[in-house]
Amino acid sequence: MLQRFLEDPAADAYERYVQALLASPHYGEHRARYWLDAARYADTHGLHFDNYREMWPYRDWVIRAFNRNQPFDQFVVEQIAGDLLDNPTDDQRVATGFQRCNMTTNEGGTIEEENLANYANDRVTTTGWVFLGLTTNCGACHDHKFDPFTTKDFYSLAAFYRNTQQTGFDRNWREGDLYMVVPQTDEDRARWKALPEEIEAACRVREAQTEAADVAFTNWVRSVRPHRLPPRLSLGARCCGCR
Repeated sequence: MLQRFLEDPAADAYERYVQALLASPHYGEHRARYWLDAARYADTHGLHFDNYREMWPYRDWVIRAFNRNQPFDQFVVEQIAGDLLDNPTDDQRVATGFQRCNMTTNEGGTIEEENLANYANDRVTTTGWVFLGLTTNCGACHDHKFDPFTTKDFYSLAAFYRNTQQTGFDRNWREGDLYMVVPQTDEDRARWKALPEEIEAACRVREAQTEAADVAFTNWVRSVRPHRLPPRLSLGARCCGCR
């Protein structure tokens, strides 16, 4: 693309080159790198065993947000509280992955309440750095010396971030203790929505067959007589080869 621009003699070559760069899906990838660093995005938990975790839907959401030039106010709201919007979409819920990028642990020597306090501290600190441009972490110990941010402000915001269902341990599991399924295509999404009803219908069939089998077996037991049984009953194939 750069070579074509250098060889383009048109007067508007530069403008068209800029527009081509902005239209490229790689634009979102490039801009997202900076945001994801600030949001402390990582594909592992970061502590203890540092196991893999599936945070990439949030990464992809950020890339799409830059590529579609999402208004900044929406970009902020959806990341801070997208799940609290009226009838939130999957995308808006995924956006709140911003709040789940913090490091977590499952180390048995730690105290769960202390871990939860550390997680909340991380979220308050990151929110201050990224959205306010303030070192809000200073408020964990004292009123800020230079900015209008007090210790009360810090722990008021921490109380907001403690109002979650997250536990203090990540269980060394890739999705952690709370997660959502994110279908990637329209076909997958339709299939995912249809599955619960299909599973429920299959369970009803299974229960009906089990009930019918119980009735049939009970009737057979009541009616069978020893002299009607074959002299030698076959036990069928042995599944494990034992004798």
